[in-house]
Amino acid sequence: KTSFRKNSDSPMLCGGLSLYYLQQAEKSQNERQQLNYYWLAGLFFSPLEHYDALSALVLSKKLLDMPIGSSQHEEMAGLALKKINAAIDKVPLNARNYATKAGILQTMRADSTSVVEEYEHALTNTPFDFGIRYDYAHFLVATQQTSKALTVLWGAWGGVNAGVYKDAIKFLKYQLELKTLYGNPEDNTLIEQQIQHLANLQKQAESGVYVFKK
Repeated sequence: KTSFRKNSDSPMLCGGLSLYYLQQAEKSQNERQQLNYYWLAGLFFSPLEHYDALSALVLSKKLLDMPIGSSQHEEMAGLALKKINAAIDKVPLNARNYATKAGILQTMRADSTSVVEEYEHALTNTPFDFGIRYDYAHFLVATQQTSKALTVLWGAWGGVNAGVYKDAIKFLKYQLELKTLYGNPEDNTLIEQQIQHLANLQKQAESGVYVFKK
């Protein structure tokens, strides 16, 4: 494979091969094969962090099905960290990569401070990404940091979002659940109104642009 790359020094050819292997990875239902295709895609266009990030994401999902502490788990976690760190080094402003790293660290039972640091780094780059805030809040609740979890969820309000309404409603319902359990119930009406507003929009279209308005 390496020798083939040396003979394929045309930027157009390398770009075409990289795209081809990326498409093959997205079609494949076999995780091992996916990883191999991502590796090949990155081989022909190594400056792009996309392939390292996708490989790390595939590996992080596999980690969830492995016994924590097993040699296989430790080996795969180490590889996942290597991949996501490579992606971060190439493109430090991609917030999703920090969130992926936070997820990998959780499967390794890393200390809470390390996980929080990655989520905070992600939100520094993309403050209104409610998907990252949703995962971050779940981690904070699991580590009994409920007050901070509520603050993290409110941080998604006021920013412009674009995507399927279903995900936004899921986020708001989780926020409402936490507010009911741990927060000020006076704010519940505001969240309920936003849920209803998005539900009405969903009747007209599956996705769109919206803002969580206080």
